[in-house]
Amino acid sequence: SWGLVSEVVEAEALAQHAAEAAGRLAAMPTRAIGMTKRLLEAAGSSGLEDQLEREAESQAVATRSEDFAEGVAAFLEKREPKFKGS
Repeated sequence: SWGLVSEVVEAEALAQHAAEAAGRLAAMPTRAIGMTKRLLEAAGSSGLEDQLEREAESQAVATRSEDFAEGVAAFLEKREPKFKGS
């Protein structure tokens, strides 16, 4: 655990806030988020060279994904991306 707090909400608002946060996460490129999580988890027990190699490999995989292409297209077209997790 990193022991980080990003927000504090009233108990009555917690369920709604959690549902909104889940919706935002679900709209993100889930495959890339998963890769990022794995990189962060490995960072604490890896040397710099190993971590840089892992990151380069992950970037190579991510840039070949449909979600990457969608993100670039959405940016260029000035619209919200519609990620599929692929």
